[in-house]
Amino acid sequence: MRRLEEQSCQIIGAFYELYYDDKTVELKVPIRRLSDKPVAVVVEPISAFENDPQAIGKWRFIDKVPSIEQFCIEKPKYSDREHIWLKELYFLPDGQCYWIVNGWTKGWLTMSFGYPKYTCCNSYSICKQNDKVFMFIEIKDDFDTISRGGQPEIYVYEKVSDQTYAKEQIRIRDNTNFPFVLDTAATGTWICRDFVEHPDCFSPNKQCFPQDGLFWESVSFYNNGNADVQYKGKPSRTLKWTESLLLDTENAIAEAYLIRNINGAEYLFAEWKSGDYLFGGRTPHWYVFERENKSDRA
Repeated sequence: MRRLEEQSCQIIGAFYELYYDDKTVELKVPIRRLSDKPVAVVVEPISAFENDPQAIGKWRFIDKVPSIEQFCIEKPKYSDREHIWLKELYFLPDGQCYWIVNGWTKGWLTMSFGYPKYTCCNSYSICKQNDKVFMFIEIKDDFDTISRGGQPEIYVYEKVSDQTYAKEQIRIRDNTNFPFVLDTAATGTWICRDFVEHPDCFSPNKQCFPQDGLFWESVSFYNNGNADVQYKGKPSRTLKWTESLLLDTENAIAEAYLIRNINGAEYLFAEWKSGDYLFGGRTPHWYVFERENKSDRA
């Protein structure tokens, strides 16, 4: 395994052990050699929408394998299924998009994720085994491997519902009905500084996320319960807020915030409930802000 890694090889199939009469064992591993330097990945647009009634509905992740032949219902290969990034997948009618899904047509699914945004077109196939319906998707989420000539892994999903879902049915909706409670420590304007997995991960001396990649630019808390948020390239929006919460009542999103004093400076941490949370159910990461005028506590 170490030798394969050192030689930039990707395992693309099952291992084979051959036993000989002289008690030696030969191990065969199907591999693909990866190039040292990445090359541009060309994403072919999917063709005009063609319906696939078998695909529409809800699917649940059950395994990830190098090749379809390695999938066995009784013996899943992927050991960390509880923490897989795409636990559930929906195929909405008419090829509709949601979250990371840009659209789909029969046999193909287009996704975008990561920073900078990476778009890939993934083929899928559907089969029935033991009265269960499975979908095999060649998801090209490992950009580093794919860009060096690697082969996509196969994500295996089991169909759990034939229901035709609407986009609003499959997302989390937060409670935003809270009375306004003034938090004088928060009032004023805060400028975005960083983006971290958790407030405990932040250090004033280390930039965790590229500055030019920060989507949230600023937030201003006012004494009347309004808050103005500014996102990169977007018009300013006015939301509601109360002590410890920023409330987007229009989109049913409640994002927690907290303030910490670190090395004598105040920092505001605010949850970022993107599609990863709303549709993927993942734990939100946090934006980090500093006061626009550090002497202003208005």
